[in-house]
This record gives sequence, structure tokens and C-alpha cells, in this order.
Amino acid sequence: MPRERSRLWPALSLFAALVLLCTSTPAQDSVKKPAAVKLPDGTIVFYTANPNEVAPKVDGVVLSAKEYQKLADQAEQLKKLRDAVKPVSPSVCAIRGRIETHGGKSVARLTLDYSFRTPSPRAVVLLGGQRAAPVSAVGPDGKIPLLELTADGLAVVVEQAGDQKVTLELEAAVAPRGGKNEVGFEVGLPKAAITTLTFDPPGGNVKKLTVGTRTPEPATPRPPELKRTTDDAGRYAAKADGKGVPLGPIDLLEVAWDAPASPATSVADTALSSDADVSVRVDDAQLETTTKLRLKGPAREWHVVLPREATVTVARPTAPNLEAISAPPATVTRPTDAKQPWKILTPDAGEWVVTATVPQSRPDATNAKHAGPYPVALAFVPGVPKQTGTVRIFAPTTILLKNFRHSAEIRRQDAPLGPDLPVAVFKFATADKKPLTLDFEARPTRGYTTVQPHHKLDLTRTGWRLRTEIRVRPVHSVIEQLTFDLPAGWHDPRVPPPDDRVDEVQAGAEVNGKRPVTILLANGQSEPFTLTVETLFGVPETATETTLLLPQFTHVLEREPQLTVTVPDGLTVRGSVREAAREAAPNPPPVELQPGGTPKPGTAVTQLAGTFEAPLARLDLAWQSYRAELTASVRADVTVGERQLTVVESIQFKASDPLGRAIRLRGPLNALAFQASPAVEPLSGGLWTLTPPADAKELAFTVSYAVPLPPRGAVDKPPSVEVPLIWPDATKIAAAVRVWGAGTGRRPANVQGAWEERPPEPSADRDALPWLTLAATGSMKPIPLTFDLLDTPDTSTVVVERAALQSWASPDGTVEGRARFLLKRWSPQGVEIEITSAGPPKVFVNKDKADNLTALPGGEEFVRTYHVPLPEARPTRPALVIEVQYTLPPQPRGEITLHPPQIRGAVLQSPAWWSAAVPGNTVPLVVGGPLLVEQRWGWRSGLPAPAAAVSPGELDRWFAGGATPVDADPWDVPTDEGVTGRQTAPAAVRILRVPRLPFVLACSFFALVFGLAVSRLRPRLVGPAVALGGVAAAVAAVLVPQPAAQVVSASVPGLLALALVLGLAAGLRWLARRRVTHLPTFRRGVVPVSASPSVGSGSGPRGSRNGMPPLEAVKSSPLLPPPSSS
Repeated sequence: MPRERSRLWPALSLFAALVLLCTSTPAQDSVKKPAAVKLPDGTIVFYTANPNEVAPKVDGVVLSAKEYQKLADQAEQLKKLRDAVKPVSPSVCAIRGRIETHGGKSVARLTLDYSFRTPSPRAVVLLGGQRAAPVSAVGPDGKIPLLELTADGLAVVVEQAGDQKVTLELEAAVAPRGGKNEVGFEVGLPKAAITTLTFDPPGGNVKKLTVGTRTPEPATPRPPELKRTTDDAGRYAAKADGKGVPLGPIDLLEVAWDAPASPATSVADTALSSDADVSVRVDDAQLETTTKLRLKGPAREWHVVLPREATVTVARPTAPNLEAISAPPATVTRPTDAKQPWKILTPDAGEWVVTATVPQSRPDATNAKHAGPYPVALAFVPGVPKQTGTVRIFAPTTILLKNFRHSAEIRRQDAPLGPDLPVAVFKFATADKKPLTLDFEARPTRGYTTVQPHHKLDLTRTGWRLRTEIRVRPVHSVIEQLTFDLPAGWHDPRVPPPDDRVDEVQAGAEVNGKRPVTILLANGQSEPFTLTVETLFGVPETATETTLLLPQFTHVLEREPQLTVTVPDGLTVRGSVREAAREAAPNPPPVELQPGGTPKPGTAVTQLAGTFEAPLARLDLAWQSYRAELTASVRADVTVGERQLTVVESIQFKASDPLGRAIRLRGPLNALAFQASPAVEPLSGGLWTLTPPADAKELAFTVSYAVPLPPRGAVDKPPSVEVPLIWPDATKIAAAVRVWGAGTGRRPANVQGAWEERPPEPSADRDALPWLTLAATGSMKPIPLTFDLLDTPDTSTVVVERAALQSWASPDGTVEGRARFLLKRWSPQGVEIEITSAGPPKVFVNKDKADNLTALPGGEEFVRTYHVPLPEARPTRPALVIEVQYTLPPQPRGEITLHPPQIRGAVLQSPAWWSAAVPGNTVPLVVGGPLLVEQRWGWRSGLPAPAAAVSPGELDRWFAGGATPVDADPWDVPTDEGVTGRQTAPAAVRILRVPRLPFVLACSFFALVFGLAVSRLRPRLVGPAVALGGVAAAVAAVLVPQPAAQVVSASVPGLLALALVLGLAAGLRWLARRRVTHLPTFRRGVVPVSASPSVGSGSGPRGSRNGMPPLEAVKSSPLLPPPSSS
């Protein structure tokens, strides 16, 4: 056993060593193996067979599902962006704006007219409109277009290709801008190449407008600055030619103005105010700031923020040529700390002038800080709500001021050019907020340059060609370039070869209606030299006049410019020029150009020339074919209506020789209802040609047209209206104009222009005198006629030619009324009608129902006054019919009071006809009102009866034709009772309605009783009684003819009964006498001659009939009873 164990130990040892070796090797490998790398999210793993190459070929890419979807979405978006139609800018954008008030707030109403050409369907064109709210839009087809909202504003999708026009209306809020008193608005635009602005002044007190524009520059990464220009508000007002002020390809427009102070703030603003006049003079050694601060208000203690080193004096303001009033001086306290203000204590309140001088030394020219910036010491008065001022900076020509930086309340103005004028001008307006800041840099210059241009204008077939010869004179300087502003409308300028001095001509983008042009010189020039620049201003071949804005040189002094204008032979020319505005002459008048050379009398003027003192800004030219001595007599009648001017003009041409060529006429661009005799041929907007007959030396021409007027209340002040007359191209023109009113209350006043007012000249076809009678003389250039339109109360009279009033009474007491008025003259503002009605009346104008009635305040119960609008009178509408239908208020039983409608201020040319109808079982009795009753007699139920003299049909025929109403059948009595009559003016009529049967019975009974009573009177009293009754009947027939006629008619049955009773009584008496006389016992005696006369004659003794005794004998016979008392 021990021996076997000794043999096993080496084997076990070897086995243990092998086990340890196997277990130790993996442990060492695990320590040396690197850890696994975790890739970040979004990592893209790709496989390649050659990973060691710089640019190996990718055999595969591993992506997660999320990354793959994200990559697919990005590809789809890029595809959509590639296929999307990019919007383009329009060619023309004409902006027309005005200020309106909505809900007590002011808004800018803007109308943008776009013109452009689309090369393909479904084109997208930018419209802009950022910072404004769209109101309406009209597309090329007259319908609402399809608009899209893009990052650059609104855009329109045009379905068809070709020339297109789109109109967009916007509203922009008017809000404060800049200074305290400045308000305005801004709107985004589509960067149209031709952008123009026409803006009506916001009010009568607004004289200046500040227009800010921003022109994008793609080469500049930062946003462009807003360039602001302040001009007269009238420059942007609407012109006769409809053209606005050009602005250039801008993407933002800002319009601002000084808002008039409201009554609520005017007291606060004027209580404490300050106005500063700051003059800064810069030279090589120092800056000196002189501030004249005018303080106004009830305060006696003022705090003014100024530097401590300032020199301050206080005095009262003095007027020129007046000595200063002696008064105690003001106390001025210098601050002990730079952060404290100056204290000024005045002896009393009122107006004081504080003069502060602040010197500021400049470092030496060798110092790097010599250029600045230099702050301007602007005075600030804490506690004053209104602070304004002007800063003028003066510097010699050897110092260049640049890099102006200032607060937002400070705005830079255009500075005039001149050696003694300020280099820069600023204005500011601020409230009691914080002091304003203004600084600039001042660098030395190397002198200055003067130029003397000679503008030579020649008329060609393509337009006016300008050739400017510039005499350049450097003064103590070396000039390397020459710059000038070229107004819009001129083509790119060029320098004609050969000119080795010029290296390049650069023309920039148009900004505010002008383009900067720079002529780079090949070498710097220090000696005088001459440059020639050519350009072209295109005009149509049919044009006969134009306005040219001439180039303006910058950074140089322009002296004694010259001008020459030449037209080809066969034409004649005339014109005027305006010099550029400057401080000495801010609004220079036009100067008429004189003919060049010495033209012979009676020949054409083909050249104009002149030399001037100031730079030339504007040139007005008019030219035409030369015509030997053509005179024209112009007579025009202008009628001022509510919405338009109506012009009727006649022109009489006379010439010593046959007229020959066609005569050119100029007139309005927006003429409506244009009619001419003989006919004319239109050339272009506002131009026509009139061809006279062959060999004619005289020609009569008439024309009529209308021109729209601005609506009432469109502006705060009375609108200024220009009357565009038709003006012929003649050598001598004598014009006479009469201005008439149309009863609208709009009256002309303040006539402007070269017109002389004459005494009123009447017209045979008008019943009033003209408001104005004017006369003027001239030639081919039109003489403008402008006047203000005043809104005066309408004092015109309404003339009613015929009036028909009708009413119908029903058995239940309801009365319906109808009134018709034929108007020959009326006010376009309408008429006021007083109507008595139980309910809303119905009004018809020319058979059209007037739904826009306005009930005026006031009035009694059932009585209201309504305003009825009427159309304006025209030659095709000389008359107007107004019909009123109404229901009268409830009436008392048995009585009707007819209240006709009353037109206020109406005058009737003929009496008004009344027709009132009542039911057939009643009798109408007119007992009140100024009514002249017209009636006739006819038959009713076999008895005579009065009836209306005019039937409704005859009344309608009279109203339509005007003939006297007479019924065709005078004995045709209608079933219903009626009353007709006339009134000089419509007035109330009172009618009693009596039941027919009781009325007839009562009248007949009265007639019967009266007749029986008269018959019983003694014979000597019968005559007076009958005469008294006849007088009473005559008086009643005169005073109340209509009731008297009705009483007579109703008494006919009674009179017939009376006749029957009296006839029966007479018959009975006759029978009684006959019976008595034929009794057998009757003895006949001889009647004495003195006895009563016999009642008859016959054969028998005298005084007897058939042998019968007389009546006295019969009565005295003892055989007869005594006579009774009945």
C-alpha cells in the first residue's frame, strides 16, 4: 500500500498543475480584454470591406426604425419645398389711403391696386399687408380671389396666365409713434418695382407728413434701416392725373404726422411747455452748443437738466424792434452735483427764455479720439409734459459729420444746401420721461467741390433726351467720384465715349422716388474738368405735356445751373421751372421759361432757355403742333350736385385760315357720361382729337360730362375740388364759367387759379342766378379752376306741380288715405313729410317703395315727420312722383277729420285736388277746412242729388297729364257718396257723416212744415216769408255750398209732399164750391159790378160762371154752414 501511494502522488501533482494552468489562463485574458463600446443614440453604422481606406466604399448602412422614419420625413419635406411654387412680387403697387373713424378710433383705410403679368397658371403673387387687417379683395375676374398667408404676408393665387389686376383693401390702426404728439401707422408691402402712394391729409391742421420706407438689400445680412422723409401733406394728396408719389421697391411703409391736441389735453399741454432751439457749431478746436429754451406756463420755479459747466442766462422774450420790459431778474442756481438739475426761479409766471452755452473742447488732431463721438447737450425740463425742439448742427466744409446716433423721439430732417446753412437738422418731441441723447462723429475733410450743370433737353420720338454738361471745380480737394440723385422715370444714365476720366457709372436701387448715381473717376482730379451725362425720359408720342424732375447733386455745391429745352420744327413749346426748396425759399414759385434767341412774332417757339441761381428741381413742359392764330371761346356751365359735378361746355373755334389739321382736346381722366357733338376720337386718358370739316374757318363744339365729388365729411376741412374743363390746343383762349347749385347745400367758395370773378350772368333756362361767374384768358396750357366746397344748410324749395289727395271711409269708421305729389324741383338730400297715421305709412318714389325712411324725433301722437331720401335730378328725370299711403287715427262717431301729408318747404304751382269717399248709406257734410268743393247734380233713385264733380279715374288722368279734371258723364252718380274739391295748400278737412234716411226724413219734414206754415199765413205775409227763406238759402249756398246742396237734395221728398198736400187742399176746396153752386134750391142773383171778381168767365151774366152766383154770394147763403178755421 505505501508503495502504491508513492506512485500516485506524482500523478496527482501533475494533474493539479494542469488544472491550475488551465484556470489561470482565462483569468489573465479577462483582465486584458477591453470593455464593450456603447454607441450614442442616432449613430449610423455602415459596413465596408476596406475600413482602412480614406474614403471606403459603403456596402451597407444599419438604421433603427425611428431614425429611418425621421430620415424619410425629411426627404418628403425637401421634396415639397422643391416642388412648391415660390411667390413673386407684383410689378406695380398703387397705394391710396385716407383716415376714417370707427367706433371712436382712427384707422387708416388703404386701397392697394396691384398690376402684374403671370407667365403660367396657378402663379402665386405676393400682396403684403402685414401689420394690417384685410377688409375686402377683388381678383382679376371681379370676384374674391384665393388668398394665402405666407411668411411675407398675404399672397394671391392666379389661375390664368397673362396681365392681371388685383385690388386689396386694408385697415391699419393709427397709434402713437415716436414723439408724444406723433401718430401714424405702418403696413407691409410686396417689394413691387413701382410703388406709389396717394394719401389724403388726415385733417385741416395736418400740414406735414413723415413717410418712412424700408428697401430690402439681399446682399446685406442685417435688416435695412427705415428711411424717413418729411414733406408737405399736399404732396401726397390725390392729383388730377391719378398718379401717386413713387416710393420704390419697399417692403415696409410708415406714415406719421403730428396729431392735433384734443380739448381734453390741450390745457395740460399748454399749461407747461418748453421749446428748445439748439445750435451746435463745430470747428477744429471745440464744439459750442447754444440752447435757447423757451419756457411757458404758470410755474415760477423750473428745473433744467444741463451740464454744470454751462453758462446760463434767463430773460424775457422780446419782439423785434421793441425794447425789453424792465423787470426783476430771475435767480439761477448752479448745481453742486453733476446729477442735479439747474434751478431757475423767476419773479413771476409767464414766458421766459433760458440761454445756455456749453463749450466742449476737442482732442488734438493727432489723437485717436479727435473724431468723437461728441454728445450734444440737450436741455431737459422734468415735470413738463410737452417738450419740443430743433437741433441745427453747423460745420465748415473742412469737417465731415457722420454716424449720428440719437433717441427714438428725435427725427432727422432734410437739411438745405449752402455754405452758411446747417449740415444736419433734427426735431424732437417728448414728454416728461427721460433726457434725450444725440451724438455724432466729426472728421476732417479735404475741401469741397462746386458743380455748374447745363441741362439740355431735346424732344425725340421716344421721349425727352437729357444731356447734362457738368462743370466740376474741386476746391482744396481731390475728387474721386461724383454723385447725384436721379428721379424716377429716367433711364440708366451713361457717360458718352470717349472719356478716359470716367472709370464706371453705378446706379443704385430706387428709394423714395430717386436713385443714387455714382460716377467713379479713373484718377483723382484736383483741377476743374467737364463731364457729360446722358439719359432719357420716355413719353408717349401722343403726349403734349409732362413734368420732369431733374437730377439733384449731392455732397457738392451747385451754382448757376443752366437749362435749354428744344423741340423739332413744326412744334411750339412753353414751360415753367421750379427751383429746389431751401431755407430762404421753402416753397419757390414757378418761373416761366423764356424763348431762346429772338424768335420772330407769329412764328413757333422751338427753344426755351434760362440761367438760375439755385438748383433746379422740377420742369413743367407743354408742346403741340404749331398752328397759326387759332382762337377759341370757351363757355362752361358747372352744376354742383350732391355726388358729382355736371359740366356742359361749348367751344367756338375761329381761324383766319382754314382749320385743316385736327384739334387736340385735353380734359378729365375720370369723365362720366361723356357726350360730344361733333364726335371726337379718344387718344389716351384725358386726350381727344376733333377733326374739323374741310375748308372750315369756324367750328362749334359742345360737350357734356360729369365728374365725381368727394363725399360729405370725408375730411375735416372743406374739400378742395378741381373742375377739369375741356381745354383745346389754341393760341388764344377766352374762357367763361358759370357755377350753379342743384339745391344740395354744397356751395363753392375760395376760388383758386388765374380766374377773375364777374357779376352774376343769368341764364334763360334757369330760374336762379349762378353762384359764381368767372372769366380767364390763356393759351394751350390749361388754366386750373379749383374751389372749396362748403356744406351749408339746404335752403332749397320743393316745388310741387300737382297734388292729388284721396281718402276712403269704411262703415266701421276706418279711414284710408292716399296722397300723390308731382315734384318739379327737390333737394337730392331728400324731403321731410309730416304724416298723420295710426300705423307706419308707406311711401313710394316713382312707384318704388322707399324702405329707408327715417323718423325724425319729436311730434305728437299719431303725427310723425319722416325724412324721405330722393335721387338727384337729371335731364332724363325732370320730375318725381311721391305717393304716401296711410291710415288715419280713430275718428269720433259720425265725424271724419282728414289730415293730408305735409311736405315741409313745399310750394304748389296749382291747387291740390281732394277726393273723399264715404259709404253710400251716409251723407257727407263738409263743415271745416279751406276746401273749395267741386260738385255736380245728377239723379239718385229718381231724385236730383249732388255728387262729386270728379271721379277717381278722371283724377288719375289729371294727375298723369295735367288737364283740368272733368268727368265724361255728368249724370252718372256713383253708388258711394263722395266729396271733391280744391285747396291752395293741403290742409285738414272736417266732414260729418249723417245717416241718409234720418237726414232725408228730417230735411223733408222741415220743408213740409215750413211750406204748410207759409201757406197758412195771410196773403200779405206770404211774400215776405218766401223772400226770407230764399235769402237764407242763398246765404247757406254761399257760405256752406256743399251742406246746403245736400239739404236741398234731402228736402226734395218733403217739397213733393208739400206740393201734394197743397194740391189736395185746393182740389177739395174746388169740389166743395162746385157742390154748393149746383144745389137745386140755389137762387141765382145778379152780382154787382163792385163785387169781387169772378174766378172764371163763361156764358151767363157778368161775374158768374154758367149762371152761378159769385163766391161771396155762396158764402152768404143761409143754406151753407159757416166756414171752418182749418
